[in-house]
Amino acid sequence: MLGASGAWEPFVPEVCDYRETLNSDPRRCRGSDVGSRGLVRAHPWMGQPCCIDLVLPPLAGIILVPRDV
Repeated sequence: MLGASGAWEPFVPEVCDYRETLNSDPRRCRGSDVGSRGLVRAHPWMGQPCCIDLVLPPLAGIILVPRDV
């Protein structure tokens, strides 16, 4: 779901920090360098237990993992 801030707000399975392990849009690869800057924190939203605010790169992808992993 697209939130008011312009970030995507997908639901996640647990409340923790998620780190961005892959962003296929870095400037060093001639990308636009858009992303969530490495770390996002889960928070409650709209009655759901947790979601995260993501800034997604255009025409690219990211992989997130729980920070404890």
